Amino acid sequence: MKYSNVYTSSFSNLCIPLYGSLFGKETLYSETYSYNHPMSFTRVIIYTTRELLPIVGMIALIPLIRDDTILTILYGVIGYIRLWFFSVKHDRTIYTLGFLIMIILEAYFVSTGVEVFTRQSLLGIMPLWLPFLWAYSFLAMRRIIHLIERSDAHTEKIL
Repeated sequence: MKYSNVYTSSFSNLCIPLYGSLFGKETLYSETYSYNHPMSFTRVIIYTTRELLPIVGMIALIPLIRDDTILTILYGVIGYIRLWFFSVKHDRTIYTLGFLIMIILEAYFVSTGVEVFTRQSLLGIMPLWLPFLWAYSFLAMRRIIHLIERSDAHTEKIL
């Protein structure tokens, strides 16, 4: 496979097939997720699973790490790695919006009694790590929607 606009090293050759972007450059990932190339249903499932695995891992850490500060730092590092090494166009904006919007919405839900958190390290109402988890989830949702749209394009061409 040919990788364009990328620093060639064993690290980039390892990461690009998995995630597709390195050092903010649009490469194989943009080709993989491009609207121009339809994707089979099997590949959609594989890529969707790949997008959800980090979130499942982050959620699995919640009962294991009781210190909210450590969990927040870990989630921040995971988000930073995703945004620095594996981002595509507008990922930073989506991450930031997800972070800010969910702080506001979670604060509203807690104030109305819809949600109650036992961990209240952010503003005394929610866990400190929760906005980082939501922000990362926003990225995954965006990419999964993109995959589904590509799958629909592929189906329309077959029919």
